[in-house]
Amino acid sequence: MKKFLFFVMFSVVITGLLAQAITDVRLEPAKSSYYIGENVKIFWNYTGLSIPSSATVKITLWREGSSQSTCKIAEGIPITQGSSGYQWTIPSTCTNPHNGAQEDLTQGNLWIRVRWQNHRPAVYGESPKFTVKAIKYFGNFGTKPEDFSDAAKIFAKFPTIYDVKFARVDKNLPVPLYKITWKYKNFDSGVHRVRISLLKGIRTFCDITFADLRDKEVQVRIDRLCRNGKKLFTPRVRRIYIKEYRIKVEEISSPPPHVYGVSERFRLPYLPELIVCVSNGGQDYIPAIGVKIYIQIINIGDATSKPCKAYLKVQDNGSTLFDVPALNPGTGIIFYKKVNFFTIGTKKIIGIADYPPLQVAEWDETNNYVEGKWEAKAAIPLEFDPAIPFMKCSDGTQHPMHK
Repeated sequence: MKKFLFFVMFSVVITGLLAQAITDVRLEPAKSSYYIGENVKIFWNYTGLSIPSSATVKITLWREGSSQSTCKIAEGIPITQGSSGYQWTIPSTCTNPHNGAQEDLTQGNLWIRVRWQNHRPAVYGESPKFTVKAIKYFGNFGTKPEDFSDAAKIFAKFPTIYDVKFARVDKNLPVPLYKITWKYKNFDSGVHRVRISLLKGIRTFCDITFADLRDKEVQVRIDRLCRNGKKLFTPRVRRIYIKEYRIKVEEISSPPPHVYGVSERFRLPYLPELIVCVSNGGQDYIPAIGVKIYIQIINIGDATSKPCKAYLKVQDNGSTLFDVPALNPGTGIIFYKKVNFFTIGTKKIIGIADYPPLQVAEWDETNNYVEGKWEAKAAIPLEFDPAIPFMKCSDGTQHPMHK
């Protein structure tokens, strides 16, 4: 009888020593609710002599009501690391390993499962349930969460873009060059791209450029601020436009909500805006001697332009440069060139303002070129009704102009 009791007790002890279990899975600091971006450590213990110290674990996140894991946190972690903990920064979303969907971690009750990797039957332990809250922030300003004392500590460690500035580089350059600078803190060592935009009021007016967060500076031309070609204002109705802008630097590599910083309000400088018009749509019958072909330069901007050159080229008659004086807003100057047509056909006319380019700082350097045409016909008919030539302009307008 004593031998039997000894055998039973020995079996119980051996079974207990061999029992495999992962226990006491927990997050520290221990709380029932965490914020996005908070750094925590995942701890666990394990028992059983049959679990080798070389074993590894897989750490997954589970949501209440789901029969599968919500996302994978890590795998291949030494099982012995449970005593020192695994560092985890709580994200706003994660990728579901089963269907590829983006899971919003602010929804529902969650828990951590630590499982002995690649072992059957499954050996795992689970943490107590918890929830994740979002910190809503806009630039450098955040709303007050429920637990402000915790949130303030987290927010101080949160990735931040700040001190965004917009300043002139060199006033002596022919085209105004500006630099956009910013500072940042608490970002990891990964790649972080930023989108730099121009705000008018509270809305994004246009995208300026893209850069690396660590560049901390980009240089841009004032006349080409908008990547999509959007004009900062339409000169003919400029009085109704708001002239105050801000620069927004927004990190876009991480999942939303994106971190961004915004500059102080500023006014863009007043600039001229030159357009060019040439004769277009007229006709003459060969031989046509001394035909006048016109070119007109107009400043439709809101500042006086600098002196420059105007270029006029008429097919079969070469090219000519004209000296354009400084033009006040809303004023223009017109020149003409006498040409001769001895062959029939459509003659191309090319007009260029600010030639060579970039001598005048203006809002839009892309509308300084225009093409017109002139018809040279073979014979004058008995009943001749001459066409009225127009002035065709580089901003898409035209108006009649008699020879």
